[in-house]
Amino acid sequence: MRFAAIVLALSTALLIPATAFAAPSEGQATAGARGARAFPMKAAEFQAKVDARTKKAREHMEQRLAKRSASEADKKAARARFDAGVAEIQKVVTGATADGIVTKDEAQTVREKAKEVRQAHRRARHGKKK
Repeated sequence: MRFAAIVLALSTALLIPATAFAAPSEGQATAGARGARAFPMKAAEFQAKVDARTKKAREHMEQRLAKRSASEADKKAARARFDAGVAEIQKVVTGATADGIVTKDEAQTVREKAKEVRQAHRRARHGKKK
């Protein structure tokens, strides 16, 4: 009986780590949510991701404006600045999606442009940090 328990323990100890090296099934992601396998990506899929992120940012801006009880003039100015930033980012997205496929480098260019737009907004809104 003791021998059977030892064999069972050893086989379990050897089989469980071996499953970690098994190939992932068809439905499992191989490199995580932001893994390297996401690129190249179809242009329509990339555009949908950009649109979703833009929608989320717009909703956040509207919530902040409502929380601050901003005047209509301030809301109009904030929306105009937001739309100008979105237009800049969309120019880069249009260039990246022109061939129907978005590579990792093209997506990185879009991310850099979005970061640049955010930083410009923060500098204009909060002043330059020294």
